[in-house]
Amino acid sequence: MAESDSLEDTLERSLHIQKLKARDVTEEDVLRCRQEQSKIIKGTGISSDLEARQRDMPCVFLCSRCRRPLGDSMSWEGTDFDDNCIFLNAVSPNVYVDKEQKLSTRKNEYGCMIEPLSCNGCSLNIGQIYRCTPRHLDYKRDLFCFDVSSVDGYVLGSAENEAVPETEEPLTLDKQDEMESVLNKLQVIMHGLELRVSLVESVVSSLCSTT
Repeated sequence: MAESDSLEDTLERSLHIQKLKARDVTEEDVLRCRQEQSKIIKGTGISSDLEARQRDMPCVFLCSRCRRPLGDSMSWEGTDFDDNCIFLNAVSPNVYVDKEQKLSTRKNEYGCMIEPLSCNGCSLNIGQIYRCTPRHLDYKRDLFCFDVSSVDGYVLGSAENEAVPETEEPLTLDKQDEMESVLNKLQVIMHGLELRVSLVESVVSSLCSTT
């Protein structure tokens, strides 16, 4: 039965869960994945303010095929771990609801009437809405039920790469002395060149006057 989870539990169980379902995993794989997710959610080596802010950040659910946003954890209603699905009470316009109701063919859902959900961008089947359910499945009724294998999750504020501008090294006294020395040498060279140019000009002028 679905539970009302905290946002932290929501993010931990929704992030990358579809990757676990796509291959055979061991208990060690699951533990390692949850530890990595916990680091993303809680942060490591960061201030308490940033840690608290990251825990409060919502998670955006994306179509696993075309990456269009389907909904977010602000509309979170719960999780059904047996059926590998999550429940939202609202979704984005990118979710198409097929109003033609169908009889569910899933195991243990005899008598359930559903409206299939698909992505407006790529038509991927992402879940269903339960419109008619037996009493033991009433917790699913009139909620958007997303299959975790069809959605990815992105936590806002989890980006780590930053564009850091290159900083120029400060001008120290040693570097200032070195620059002044170079400028003095350049002045001496320029003075020598001026003398040579003047000498050449005088020689040319004398030659022209004798011809």
